[in-house]
Amino acid sequence: VSIRSTNTDNEALILNDEITAISERMLDTGLHPNVRKCEYSICSESSVPFISRRFPSLSNQELKKVPRIPYLGVLIEEKLTWNSHTDRVITKAKRAIGHFSRIGQGLIPRRFQKRLMLGKILPMILYCLTACYPKYQKDKLRLERLNRYVCRKITNDYQSPYCDLLRGLQMKPICQQVLHR
Repeated sequence: VSIRSTNTDNEALILNDEITAISERMLDTGLHPNVRKCEYSICSESSVPFISRRFPSLSNQELKKVPRIPYLGVLIEEKLTWNSHTDRVITKAKRAIGHFSRIGQGLIPRRFQKRLMLGKILPMILYCLTACYPKYQKDKLRLERLNRYVCRKITNDYQSPYCDLLRGLQMKPICQQVLHR
């Protein structure tokens, strides 16, 4: 992973030299990079895309350009909007809720279900949110809606207002949890 400002062809050459140096060090230690699995993405909040005449290469093969790259569990997009990461978090959390719901019905006491969901699902939602809290209001609302759903599943209370559920679970809304980290 190389994180740098690349807005000139000269910087693109420097990036290529860094990739070549890393590849050579890997080969010296007996590691062989799989060029078919190597990808690159140029991230920028700028509306003007960076276009270079030079493309990063490894072992004389051009690397594939992708719109998003997974890094430490976070999907980093070219425009740094975090939409894909938000989609992924919501999908993973809903899948985990479904697993707990199916497994826990009648087998696991309610208080243990609560601990399991709080210990597994909330960290999944909050992971890296301080760094990549969504840019757009619709994604923020989707995360808050997911948190509300988790609270309702934990308490098995589908009638009470969200703020009462949070108070009963001694939790804060997602937006406040992000600010206090």
